[in-house]
Amino acid sequence: IGDGKLIHIATAVEDKDFWLELAARVLDERNIPAIATPDGVEIIQRGDTIFILNHNSYPVNFNNVELKPYDVSITTRN
Repeated sequence: IGDGKLIHIATAVEDKDFWLELAARVLDERNIPAIATPDGVEIIQRGDTIFILNHNSYPVNFNNVELKPYDVSITTRN
């Protein structure tokens, strides 16, 4: 849109590999850093604060952080 670029997918694609490949391509094209996480785990960074959210009904260990079901870990970057 304008000087930007829009990707529109006009179908219901349920293939996980398709979405991972598309996301990797777009992130690479735009030089956007990304961290791969297990299914159901989300990372959000706001300034120096990092939130790791477990959206799963089971515990997950990610980067040596043990997250209980539906848990959130909040850390500050040094």
